[in-house]
Amino acid sequence: MKAIVIFLILSLLSFGISGLDDAYRSVFNIAKFTSDRLINADINAVIVQIVFSALAFLILSPLLLGMLEWYWNLTGGKKTGVGDIFAWYGSGKLYGKSLLLGINIGIRTLLWGILTCGVPAVLIAAASYYNNGINFEQSNLSAIEVQKLLIAGILFMLGGLLMLGGILLLIFITSKYITAMFLIVEDNSRKVSEVIKDSIKYTRKFRWEITQFILSYTGWFITCIFLVPSLYVVPYFCSSLSVFEKHIIYSQRQNKKDDDTIQFSA
Repeated sequence: MKAIVIFLILSLLSFGISGLDDAYRSVFNIAKFTSDRLINADINAVIVQIVFSALAFLILSPLLLGMLEWYWNLTGGKKTGVGDIFAWYGSGKLYGKSLLLGINIGIRTLLWGILTCGVPAVLIAAASYYNNGINFEQSNLSAIEVQKLLIAGILFMLGGLLMLGGILLLIFITSKYITAMFLIVEDNSRKVSEVIKDSIKYTRKFRWEITQFILSYTGWFITCIFLVPSLYVVPYFCSSLSVFEKHIIYSQRQNKKDDDTIQFSA
């Protein structure tokens, strides 16, 4: 029940920010910013999108670490309370660390995302461009429209296949940053740069296992389009991830300790 309450707190805050965004746009008649309107986007829509995205980041980043710390303690056999998820609001230093870690991992993930999924995204956008202006309601398409439709289909299929591969590659590459969040909740006195460096080092031999672990929950994640299954899936995933991360962290520390002992003995 505590896990469900924690999930509902984060969900309600997320939906609340989204609701404020929609209400603001409705009052001031500002259209929602979408990727298909990127070229001719309304500057007001872009500004509102940035402001509310920043607001969500400032509010939810400390709560995300608080939630992971709650699961870390729970799987370690410690007593936990729902209020513990607000611990990262406890001081300016902790709050700043939560934001700095989120920004650091976010930028790294974005850059890797551009590298792995940029070309497929361009191909899919090109397919959308070729589909533009074709009237599918008419019975007979012109030769030019048929040609455009054919090109769009090829581009979309190629882009879709490459996007699938790009997403899998992105999960594999960025899996090296997940451990950083657990390292910092284990010891919040550590620097952000240190936990990211250790996360990359600790996960060097585990990236494929982490990728498999995440992909194994694909079916469960699909069920989360409905609220009720997510009340089970999110706690299930978070607790399992916490146990897995303990295995990674403790096993790597033990290996280092064994190596140091061998070197000392030699």
